[in-house]
Amino acid sequence: MKERLQKSRGGIMGFEMDIRQAPPRDTTEVLVEIRTDAQREVILTGDFTGWAADRYRLRKDPDGVWRTRLHLRPGDYQYRLIVDGEWRDNPEATRRVPNPFGGENCVMSVPGAGESGRMTP
Repeated sequence: MKERLQKSRGGIMGFEMDIRQAPPRDTTEVLVEIRTDAQREVILTGDFTGWAADRYRLRKDPDGVWRTRLHLRPGDYQYRLIVDGEWRDNPEATRRVPNPFGGENCVMSVPGAGESGRMTP
C-alpha cells in the first residue's frame, strides 16, 4: 500500500512512502546482486512475483552493482531481468530452464527459513 504525504508551505511535497507488512516468519532474506551494463534501471521479475515487471527495481550502488533484498520461502525460483526495458538473463546464472517463449529462465535457490544469504544463481 502506498501513501502519498503532502504538506503545503515549505513542507514535504510529492514524497511517496511504501508501507509494507513485516515479512512472514517462514521466509529468508535474500540479497540479490546483479552486475550488468545497465544505464537506467534493472528490474527483477519471476514466478515469485507472478512475472510482474514493476515489483523489484534494483538500486545501483556506488560500486556499480545493482542490489535489492527479497523475502522468499525456501525453494527454487525462476526469474529474468529487465535491463533498461529489455528482457535479459542474469549473466552469472548457472542454472536455467526452457521457457514457453523459446528462451530460458534463470533459476535461483533460496536457503531455509530464518537464514539469510545471497541469491544463488
